[in-house]
Amino acid sequence: MSDVAIRVDGLVRRFGLKTAVDGITFDVPTGSICGLIGPNGAGKTTTIRILLDLLRADRGSVHVLGMDSTRDAFHIASRVGYVPERHHIFEWMSVRQVLDFASGVYPRWDWEECNHVGAILDLPSDRKVKDLSRGETAKLALLIALGHKPELLILDEPTSGLDPLVRRDFLAAIVGLLKDANRTVFFSTHILSDVERVADRVVVMDEGRVVANDSLDSLRRRFLKVSVLFRSPPAYDFEIIGARRVDKGVREWVAVFDEGGRHNLARLAADPAVADVSTQPMTLEDAFVELVRKERTEG
Repeated sequence: MSDVAIRVDGLVRRFGLKTAVDGITFDVPTGSICGLIGPNGAGKTTTIRILLDLLRADRGSVHVLGMDSTRDAFHIASRVGYVPERHHIFEWMSVRQVLDFASGVYPRWDWEECNHVGAILDLPSDRKVKDLSRGETAKLALLIALGHKPELLILDEPTSGLDPLVRRDFLAAIVGLLKDANRTVFFSTHILSDVERVADRVVVMDEGRVVANDSLDSLRRRFLKVSVLFRSPPAYDFEIIGARRVDKGVREWVAVFDEGGRHNLARLAADPAVADVSTQPMTLEDAFVELVRKERTEG
């Protein structure tokens, strides 16, 4: 088995005059849970559709499970599970009928696996799709994707529209079902807390480009967030040397430094006007905002 589940190199896709994907390159290691994040219009869905050969690139190459995504699309489809953002499932069928239909589509369908996953997801087999809740419909789409024991699961905005409790259960099911089996998960989302909860790697896209491709921990360490407490309200033009950005309160300011900015803290703490300097945890949202700002300012 290859140590890379997805390899994208120099991918470009245009729609008329608009470049949706602009020369992106990234890898997704086998066995990882990788989140693809970015603002609306960043190119996430276009990228996923190219991975699955639902859309052709103008330039570049994509390899999925070691195979060319265009030349070997049929073989890839038999080894990959896909959950799209919009679930196109026959509403007049029961859950069981949908699964019977899916078993005829996938040559590697495994009823033992399907029944095992179905029991965990707790889906009512006799209920019609049109009578399922939004969360149950999402679970059915996941069950269809997992019924043939895929090596790679790709999901496009899988928790969009789900309430927080259902979203949490849905993500926990994915992690529980796949992580121990050393299978790979690649999912796009705009809900950064979902990525923070389950992913170990992140690909960040903005305006069609990859801004970062790193582990979650390494991504958060790229920036340093510092709380600065002043003895009394400082002058508004007080300068915090080396800071990328400063959010100014009355006596407490929050400054963000690049990873190498830690050396500025001793000088800041020694300033007579400063009562205390303390670091704060950098969330994925914090790091994401800084990365996108940096890309748009310096890129």
